[in-house]
Amino acid sequence: MRGFHFSLRWLFGIVSFLAVGCGLLIYASPFLSKLTATSAAVVLLAAIPAAIYHAGERRAFWAGFAFFGFAYLWLVCGAWQSHDGSGALRERLVTTDLLVRGYAALPSTQSSSSANSTLASIALLQSTGTVVIDPNTGQAATASGGGSSTWTPTPVAVAPPVDRADFLTTGHSLFAILFALLGAAITRRCCSRARAVSSAP
Repeated sequence: MRGFHFSLRWLFGIVSFLAVGCGLLIYASPFLSKLTATSAAVVLLAAIPAAIYHAGERRAFWAGFAFFGFAYLWLVCGAWQSHDGSGALRERLVTTDLLVRGYAALPSTQSSSSANSTLASIALLQSTGTVVIDPNTGQAATASGGGSSTWTPTPVAVAPPVDRADFLTTGHSLFAILFALLGAAITRRCCSRARAVSSAP
């Protein structure tokens, strides 16, 4: 009986996909979310002619890829209501819950208002003087002398916040590809076992 084989090529592909996916989620933006959703749709559409014009296990692979991927997008993007009509079905999926928890776990970004409150108490010693935060502007500044009131503004880097809709769109697009790969592996395995059974004496 054949066991489950996992090639290094698949391992490299999965690790690369997870690394790129995490980067897309952390730096999700309107452009990246649209790019990810469009790429997922194109890949799933390309799987249809691949399933038609291949044969054997490759046909099973691409057919399962397209079916599982489109089925997930159908659940997520469709206007399906729950049994009590209170919300869409996608809100009840485990993947949506994971994405919401992931979005909540993102490091909080500082806005100008939070910079005024949190950075006003920071004081760093430098060779040229003391770096403090101007409570009026929230910017770092260097005092040119002991007790001097002259301020030399130094810009404070503030990371842009990640929009929740962009994060969820990117995440669901990545999950669609993951489910497509899962379906492809399942259907290919089923095809392989069916051929083995049919060829057995």
